Amino acid sequence: MGDGLYTSHPAFTNWSKGHYGGRSLLSEYWYNYRRVDPDLRDIVMCIEVASSSTGAEYNYLPVMKSEPELKSSVSIGGSDSSARSFSFELPNELVDASALLKSGRMLAGVAEVSLQYDGGDYDNRLVVMRGEMDSGVSFFPANGGTMQFSITDPKASLDLILPPYTITRQLFPFAPIESAGLRYPIILNDYNMVPCSWIKGTATTQHLLIGHGALETDSSDYLWVDGEPYSSVDATYGWTVATSSDPNGVTYTYVQFTHNPSTEYKESVYIPILKGQSRKNPVEQIRYLLRNYTAFDDKDVNSQRFSAAVGHLSGVVCSALVNSGSGNDTTTLGFIEGGICASFPMLSMAWMMGGYGPVVVDRNAAKIGLKLNSKAHPIMARATAVQEKAKNELYNSFTVEYQFNAMDNIYEEVVQADRSTNAVCNISAQQIGLRQHDTIQCPFIKDDNTAQQVLDWLVLHLALPSYYVEYECVASVFFSVALGDNLSLTDEDFGWEDLDATVVSLSYKSGKVVLGLQVWSPHYSNIGGSYAAYPRV
Repeated sequence: MGDGLYTSHPAFTNWSKGHYGGRSLLSEYWYNYRRVDPDLRDIVMCIEVASSSTGAEYNYLPVMKSEPELKSSVSIGGSDSSARSFSFELPNELVDASALLKSGRMLAGVAEVSLQYDGGDYDNRLVVMRGEMDSGVSFFPANGGTMQFSITDPKASLDLILPPYTITRQLFPFAPIESAGLRYPIILNDYNMVPCSWIKGTATTQHLLIGHGALETDSSDYLWVDGEPYSSVDATYGWTVATSSDPNGVTYTYVQFTHNPSTEYKESVYIPILKGQSRKNPVEQIRYLLRNYTAFDDKDVNSQRFSAAVGHLSGVVCSALVNSGSGNDTTTLGFIEGGICASFPMLSMAWMMGGYGPVVVDRNAAKIGLKLNSKAHPIMARATAVQEKAKNELYNSFTVEYQFNAMDNIYEEVVQADRSTNAVCNISAQQIGLRQHDTIQCPFIKDDNTAQQVLDWLVLHLALPSYYVEYECVASVFFSVALGDNLSLTDEDFGWEDLDATVVSLSYKSGKVVLGLQVWSPHYSNIGGSYAAYPRV
């Protein structure tokens, strides 16, 4: 949590991290148990409720009226995460509601849902969710009554406005009134044109805030004033860049006019930034934002999924500008999902076993080595019919705009794929006719290679039919796969043999797992992305 600005419920810090499960996360303790009970028939779901006041008092509740379904999923090409919510009904005698009310406490606190086997070690429980009781608590008389509540992933409570730092006249008494309420921008990696905000305008000193933190610029580059470029040694608009701290100790970088040319302090000023916060990779940038601008800590994020996603997207580059200008009140998760992930459609965020984390859906990514057969263990039965992807969700004409110029509010580059330039799009058009996808605008992509990767992904995943199907499996599958994993699927009822499939849904209830797979058509597996582009004449 950055600078100690954000605090979460005290129970979250009191709970030990524990083990979360998911692929590659099992401890020796659970490996040994799986050898004894490979189908995990004796696994038990438990709930631990923490006091709303201090987090120091707990009620461990291995008894509940009905066991909820634990489900995580992603939508292909969709970036918004869906917080899980589970409803519980417990015997009232397990929680003395009256005593809590008399002591002035709020019933709705936080809770932890975990899996363990009967008689197992509490410290080795598998934590599947730590959530908030945000929607209130209903309770009946103690004798024979019940307490009813729901637990929701802490998407609302841990997510906060980004960034928290705002220009005020108290912090900057010589700032023009037009700057009041503007936020300190955050620059991730680098950014071509960052708008600057006036924070000091006098006849002798003229400063404009560039962004939060220590930022690097190139003194040989140009600064732009009202659309005109000026070098750092210009006779009128000469400038230097420096780093300082506001009265609250928050570091920021600013530009100073060396000759004080302004009289109204309203010029529109833009400057290129060579190095901002975080690194180039969008997944690493997401982790940086969660660590520094939310109440998330290591217990709330799925570190394994972050590591896997960084590996999948090692070749893509993100250059982002966060919350520059007035009226920007996006939250951190809102920017991650609606900003960064929107520029990288193969990247989604999800709440899952192990906490909040990224999921990369890529049919070309390496498989995990698991081969499933619908007639063999660990699959018990097909749970649904096979659903072919709807034609209104298929496209064969794609446009990606990138290299955004913030000063002129235009995209300076574009890449396209359609039936005349791409073999996959041509096959799609022959099957379903011309279907144009909405233009994908990527304000945080500036290099050609990354833009081409986005275009290739759109073609490979949205141009041709794929199929969704669910299988009911033994519980141990819950520990063998994770969202975004690629595997081989055989289902002889459909003539499928070792087809590529991606895990897009994973749910657990009462010792059984339902696995949702997106199955990719085998007929076009050798045609892909830019390799399918026709030679340009």
